[in-house]
Parts: sequence; structure tokens; C-alpha cells
Amino acid sequence: YRFLVNDGRLPGLNVSFLTKYLYFIRDSADPKPLILDDVVRGVMEPHVWDRLRGSFGRTDYYEDYLELVDELVATLSESGSPCSPDDVETALFALR
Repeated sequence: YRFLVNDGRLPGLNVSFLTKYLYFIRDSADPKPLILDDVVRGVMEPHVWDRLRGSFGRTDYYEDYLELVDELVATLSESGSPCSPDDVETALFALR
């Protein structure tokens, strides 16, 4: 992600496309890439604005998003509702 939004940026390819691309070609990356599009952003951002550095599309914003999802997965798992980052992402998308 860092490369694709900075030095390797391709004109016309936005964050939504890049994160979808990374999600579907992922390998053993840690943390696993998740999709961050306008739908997920619109659901998530009002609730965690103070935890997001930078602005949408920046590397630190995406890193914060991945960290927030991991924290939510850990909290839900500790409370007896095990889930994966993909589950959280799917839930955020469904809340639109």
C-alpha cells in the first residue's frame, strides 16, 4: 500500500481500487490487507475519527484502519465472539 500510494502511484487508481487489489492478491502479508472504500470509511470514520492519523488515502490512515480492525477482532474474541478481520470488514460494509 505504501508503495502504491507514494512512489508507485498510478494516475487514476484510487484507494478503493488499490485496497481491493491488495486484498485479492494478498499472500502472507501481516497485517492482512483489507478493503477500505468509501462505504467502509463512511461507516467507520464518524466513530473513530480521533484514532485516524492523516487523511483518507494516506499510508498512516490505512495503517490506523488495520490496527483498529485488529483491536476490534481481539476485543470480540475475548468476549466470546471470535471473528476475523474479514468479518469486521464485511460487517462495516453491511452497516451502510
